[in-house]
Amino acid sequence: MTDRPAGTIRVLAIDHTAGVVPFRRKFQALAAHADLDLTVLAPERWVENYREVRAVEGREDGYRLLTGRVGWPGYENRAFFLTGLDRAFRRTRPDLVHLWEEPFSFITLQAMVCARVRSPRAPIVFSTSDDRS
Repeated sequence: MTDRPAGTIRVLAIDHTAGVVPFRRKFQALAAHADLDLTVLAPERWVENYREVRAVEGREDGYRLLTGRVGWPGYENRAFFLTGLDRAFRRTRPDLVHLWEEPFSFITLQAMVCARVRSPRAPIVFSTSDDRS
């Protein structure tokens, strides 16, 4: 972790689809804000629309991309991180956790539990695609 300018907010975004390159545009847009220090956690292997997607850790257009192994890749609500989640919290020490997950998914449950242990003061926000009402 490097020193950050005063007023910078450390954000940890967790997104099971972040391995899909076109889906990362939202992170590029967020990273363009000088007051955000953005880290994104993605599965290192995911299945999206019957195709395997691999994510590689590193710098991506102004943000860090971290990866972890998941159980049941491709089953968005049942998938869960086997590795990487705790490490992402320890490395990032987020001021804010942004879940790009459904509120009822296992990844959401894992992230919320991990956040309460590793970053208990960090608010958790959701961006969800589920519009069932």
